[in-house]
Amino acid sequence: MTALHDIRGLVPYARLRPSLDVFVVTWVGDSSLSRAIRHFAPGGSHSSLGLSLYGSILLCEAMETGVVLNRASKRFDDYDGDILIHPITCDQATADGIKATALKLVSAHVGYGYRTLFALAWRRVRNVMRTPICSQTVAYILAEHGIIPPQSRVLSPGELRALLPTPWQLAPYSAEAD
Repeated sequence: MTALHDIRGLVPYARLRPSLDVFVVTWVGDSSLSRAIRHFAPGGSHSSLGLSLYGSILLCEAMETGVVLNRASKRFDDYDGDILIHPITCDQATADGIKATALKLVSAHVGYGYRTLFALAWRRVRNVMRTPICSQTVAYILAEHGIIPPQSRVLSPGELRALLPTPWQLAPYSAEAD
């Protein structure tokens, strides 16, 4: 449990889920890797883009195998830490464009940016989408559709979180939601 559990007004994921179409997830983990990431870049340890597709909630995220789609329920259930949900308010055409861009990235089979991740601990890194990290993937998709300004450098999950136009909701997850 982190200090975020002390915040009043928790909205369980089960209540948020029906209204979610496109959203960002900021993960604040308790693992040693998550704490190390937050040590160098406070505010979050991982970023994902949530998409409602055909009644399912999927996450577009850069993982060790590259940019992939994962079932949100599986990822949330397995996670040790806090899940912050940032609903993206936009018209349906923009939401559909965001989903299409995310699916194109997944189908492009790009790798994961290990070098970028390590370089961020020491310096700013130019934003090139050849092998992105998690927050870079989400920022690229959102910038392509005017949700956030285009970025010339790679953002950390915490920096991305600070740019998002909507406030986050701490969303405790239970398997009954799906």
